[in-house]
Amino acid sequence: MQGLTRTPKVLDALIPLVFLIVLLILNIKVFGTDGLSGSNQIVLILSSAVAAIVAIFRLGFHWETLQDGIVKSISSAMSSILILFLIGALAGTWMISGIVPAMIYYGLQVLNPTIFLFAACFVSGIVSISTGCSWTTVATVGVALLGIGKISVKDKSLVFNTDLVETLEFDNLIRQAITTVDSAYNRQESRGAHAREDFPKRDDEKFMQHTIAWCNGKDTKIGYRPVTTKTLTNEVQYFPPQERVY
Repeated sequence: MQGLTRTPKVLDALIPLVFLIVLLILNIKVFGTDGLSGSNQIVLILSSAVAAIVAIFRLGFHWETLQDGIVKSISSAMSSILILFLIGALAGTWMISGIVPAMIYYGLQVLNPTIFLFAACFVSGIVSISTGCSWTTVATVGVALLGIGKISVKDKSLVFNTDLVETLEFDNLIRQAITTVDSAYNRQESRGAHAREDFPKRDDEKFMQHTIAWCNGKDTKIGYRPVTTKTLTNEVQYFPPQERVY
């Protein structure tokens, strides 16, 4: 049965709120921007636990009553939760397919730092109006804009400048990814780990050769080098490549 309960006062409402604010401040001081990776969620869970403790021991509510309220709140927000799940799936698909990295790469070439904030606001508004959902913008275009915004060199020193090294490494990874994708796109066959659904067969007539690629930052030049079909000594027999069969 539900015992005697009382209406929460301002102090009762402020206890979990102040607890949440204090933990968030400590979280930012300790973890910095890495706090978004998981510690913020722990802070929210602990704050919810404090709110439940206040409701049970100070206001006289039973746990069953709180549980019923939690279930009703989740039920009313279930449609929004399902939308967030779908947006998360869309964002993951964009990341795996390379859309978000490509947006970051081309965004770095197009967006000037002086107009970045204006351009980010304008692009996000257009995408939100087009899709009818701001959460979709945050999880797709927003991820790319955040990636572009975080790429900066704050350390201006010339000795042990890890900030500059990480930025150059990121640029190199983007160029490597573009070169890999363009090379795979031009090799219209399936061979070993390189498998394509539109070209499932191996084509030794055209592609019995190594791919050589050059990336100048915007365009990728594709070339080929013949495969060596003889050994350097007569003591070793040449074995021609054969198709993998399972």
